[in-house]
Amino acid sequence: MAFEALLRWNHPERGRVSPADFIPMAEETGLIIAIGSGFWHQACADAVRWPTQIRVAVNLSSVQFKSANLIAAVSHALSQSMLGADRLELEITETCCSTIAREHLRCCTSCGRRGAHLHG
Repeated sequence: MAFEALLRWNHPERGRVSPADFIPMAEETGLIIAIGSGFWHQACADAVRWPTQIRVAVNLSSVQFKSANLIAAVSHALSQSMLGADRLELEITETCCSTIAREHLRCCTSCGRRGAHLHG
């Protein structure tokens, strides 16, 4: 069983901003890399306090998936939180699946070797 961690933005003036409004802009500007890194750290830190049979699932955008730093960022979030890799599910979005190239499969292989679950 897994709970999905969802990214939300509460803007001080605009209130709740839909992910459909801010995620594409974050991807376009590259900010999704930094946002995602902080998000994974928080999701892992939260999940480590849950019962051990429960995993946390986080979405990966195509920009994050293509990042050369993805494996290091995920590994760092796991080591900092002390969450076992087998309790992390990386969910590849539909957009990401349509843009996967052969060279990006190394990321899947590496994360899987560390014990992370990959779902598409």
